[in-house]
This record gives sequence, structure tokens and C-alpha cells, in this order.
Amino acid sequence: MLNSTNLEALRKIADGLNMEKNNKWVVSVNFIDQASVPVIKIKISLQQLMIQAGLQFPKNPKYAGIYNQDFSIDITHMTDIHNGVKCVNLVKEYLLECWYLEPLILVLKQLLKVNGMNDPYTGGISSYGLLLMIVAFLQFRNIYPFRDPS
Repeated sequence: MLNSTNLEALRKIADGLNMEKNNKWVVSVNFIDQASVPVIKIKISLQQLMIQAGLQFPKNPKYAGIYNQDFSIDITHMTDIHNGVKCVNLVKEYLLECWYLEPLILVLKQLLKVNGMNDPYTGGISSYGLLLMIVAFLQFRNIYPFRDPS
């Protein structure tokens, strides 16, 4: 479980983001301290971030649609039960092993996002959960024989 020092650090980060008036790129900050893994959910405006940083948008029209969209960042802090590094390594291994896994995940993530089902806190599924479901499906149907990570 998260100790009180780490929980207080997360609270200070959330409070700091909420109080900073110059950060117009921060659309919303929601600190969920009662979750099994406390999390700060931040919604960011890419357009405002680029303006505040004094950066120019790339000229490629292919990406023009994303400039006005908000995107989300989640911040957690776990020291004793968090397996983030192991999970990242597993994801990298699966992505290297199967060339069509990444495009499949991206399409399904967009489908979940459009339908409001991409946030585990509100009953959706996480990106990692989605990846594991896809890998399990591909293994179960003998479509792709992923190596057992254990």
C-alpha cells in the first residue's frame, strides 16, 4: 500500500498543478486518493502547451487533427507493489515479437476512446489490460505463438 509520505507527495503535485495559473495547458487535475493505487489524472491541452512553450506545430497536415485535442496523463507512485518496469519490458517484448500487435492495439484504443471506455477508473480498460487481452486472444486462437514471459 502507498505510505503517507508518498500520498502527501502526490497531493502536493496535484495541488501545485491546480494552483498554477500560468499553466493554461492544464485543463483539469483530479486527484483520486481513495483508489487502490492513488492517481492524479491530468487532462492537457496540446495546443496551449505548444503555445506556452513557444513551439511551432509541425506542418504535416496528417497530424492537424490532434492539435485541438486534449490528452490525459496519469501519475501514480508505488514503491512496494508496482511492477511498472516489468510491465514495460513485457510490452516491448510482445511488440518486437509480433509486427501487427501495435496497429491492432492503436485501432482498438481509439475505438475504446470514442466510446468512453478507455479509463479504468470509470469502468473502462487500461492500455496494458487491452494488450494482455489481445495477446491472450491471439494465443488462445493459435493465431500467434507468443513466448511465455515466465
